[in-house]
Amino acid sequence: MVSINPKLKRIVIYKKAREKMIQRYGQEFETVQIMFGKDYKDAFWLSPCDPNEEGARQLNATSDTTRTLSCSLLLRTLEWEGTKTERFPVKWDSEYDAWRVDLSQPRKRKEVKE
Repeated sequence: MVSINPKLKRIVIYKKAREKMIQRYGQEFETVQIMFGKDYKDAFWLSPCDPNEEGARQLNATSDTTRTLSCSLLLRTLEWEGTKTERFPVKWDSEYDAWRVDLSQPRKRKEVKE
């Protein structure tokens, strides 16, 4: 799971999602690329990357396992109207070689089993 906090304009990557990303990437990472398009209002993609790659975004450590990153441009592009923090599922997307965040399926805290 990841969450989007529109007030702070942050994406939070939680422990289990981060562990799966590390496993798929093959090593620890501290930068990601956020991929999105104007035609995709229900999803965006996160891809761990080398810090020197174009569009690399630095992750901030909020704990040993949780990371955050700024998402102002993403929220503007998606024309985000929500005001509350929402959680969304993350799944590997082999077509884009990145982690797809499905915005069509927000989850409430009670539904999330971490």
